[in-house]
Amino acid sequence: MELGRNGAGSSFALSLLSILIVIAACSGPVRLPEDPIEDPLVLLTALRTRARPDTLYLYARAEYYSDHGVRKGKLLFMAGAPDRIRVETLSPTDDMLSLLASQGEEFVAFQRGGKRCVVGTPCLENTSRFLPIPLSIPQLIGLLSGQPPVIAHVAPALTLRRKTGLYELRLEDPVSGTTQLLEVDPFELDVISTTIRQKASGLRVRLNFDEYRAQGPYRLPRKIRVRLDQDDTDLSLEVREVEADLVFKGDPFTVLCPRGTAVERYLCPDEQPGPEEGETDD
Repeated sequence: MELGRNGAGSSFALSLLSILIVIAACSGPVRLPEDPIEDPLVLLTALRTRARPDTLYLYARAEYYSDHGVRKGKLLFMAGAPDRIRVETLSPTDDMLSLLASQGEEFVAFQRGGKRCVVGTPCLENTSRFLPIPLSIPQLIGLLSGQPPVIAHVAPALTLRRKTGLYELRLEDPVSGTTQLLEVDPFELDVISTTIRQKASGLRVRLNFDEYRAQGPYRLPRKIRVRLDQDDTDLSLEVREVEADLVFKGDPFTVLCPRGTAVERYLCPDEQPGPEEGETDD
């Protein structure tokens, strides 16, 4: 009986090994470019000059996890390069729950039915209070287009990884000690992922882009994931609808505070309080 069990186990192991060999054979070797880019500056230039929509309409399902809890819902983005944005948090029935909007010079943020409306200059310190991730508005627009921020750097290094078939572009800012690693598809030049590490704060930001599809002359990701070590933040966006170079009706980026709300002005680090703070929008 013992021999019978060992024989059955051996047969199972051989069958499993055969299946794995077939799977490996079917997957084939990693595809590599015949004439790869060797100069990191050439790749950086290609990434910076990649076609980007003038306007972007994006409707997505969102999942947000952090030490502060879990939130799931829907987000509506309207963007106009380089710094106009409208972000709506939507209810299950697509009613607006909260709004952040900026035409580039001033931002407005409020919750539906709330008593307070926040306004101010759209600097990073202000707008990041209303976004789950610390990005400026131009950086957020780039993120939605699959074009993450690139740090200041010197002497970039480029490698073609034969195991993954991706370019690895390494950047470092010697002044701040911040480093960045970008993984780029060598054929379409889609950014697949990037990791930014800030030496001073110890913050690590990881961005992943997946399921790129052609949208007219552009290639836009349908899945975006942002992870931060800070507060163990994990944000996932699954794009359900997207339109590029859409002509918006009216001006969705210029928004007034709802009537009757108390207007509170947030200041950027280089700004001083003004006499209008604390007023009410009648």
